[in-house]
Amino acid sequence: EYADFFFKGDISIPVENYSIKNIADKKSLISIYEKLIDKLDQITVFDINSLENSLREFCDENNVKTRDLFMPIRMIVTGKKASPPLFETMAVLGKERCRFRFRQALNSIKAQK
Repeated sequence: EYADFFFKGDISIPVENYSIKNIADKKSLISIYEKLIDKLDQITVFDINSLENSLREFCDENNVKTRDLFMPIRMIVTGKKASPPLFETMAVLGKERCRFRFRQALNSIKAQK
């Protein structure tokens, strides 16, 4: 049960788990996740170091604190608040599965009323 996200295609969690502290409006949240997906697309070597460097750089570029963004990212890729280390988990899941889950989350946010 604690590692089922490695074997699932879809992760289904309540959309409120995608919220990011200090980003109150839906439009800004959508914009952050669209930029984040673009950032993930630019990573050529999807390994622990590249992921950590890229995601920390993304936080700096978008004035988002890592502690405010990394938990929603964990929820998006695993569906859980507790999981193995984030960057290691993303590297094992792979770029395509992570991108799929981010797009799935983005679509859920867009569909929210």
